[in-house]
Amino acid sequence: MSTTPATSQAHTPLAADANTIAFAQARNECGEKLPITDVLAALGVDPAAPGVRALLTSQLFKAAYAGYVRELKESGESFKLKARVQAEELLRTQWSIIHDRDAPASVRMKGIENVVEWADLKPKKTPDAPAPAAISITIDLGNATPTVIDVTPAPEPAALDAPAGP
Repeated sequence: MSTTPATSQAHTPLAADANTIAFAQARNECGEKLPITDVLAALGVDPAAPGVRALLTSQLFKAAYAGYVRELKESGESFKLKARVQAEELLRTQWSIIHDRDAPASVRMKGIENVVEWADLKPKKTPDAPAPAAISITIDLGNATPTVIDVTPAPEPAALDAPAGP
């Protein structure tokens, strides 16, 4: 989906802004449910600017908005957006627990582990690559017995599972 570049000052919406505003408002409807003035302000659109009211009440805008809401709900994004909003709020609680010296160490540690997992900061385990196949080369130089060279790859050193550092 398209986004509107951030600007230092609000501007009057153009026809191209209709889809951007419709999508932002649909995401808002399926998520935070902020006032439309907040959604417009986040996009750099002055709600009092000439043409904004006409844009928001136009059939083109209403159709685009309804289509985006339907798409977000059918794809499950509505639920995901609401969960993300809640998760953002719960991070504040998590922060307080992690930094509360009176909270049990195990609770604080679990909070840290959760944040690391949610932020996708855990080291990724790479799947074990299949061992390369052994190669056998036979060279017949006209001797009574051909020379056979077996090439077997050396096993790679095992990766250390223990974390580095103290």
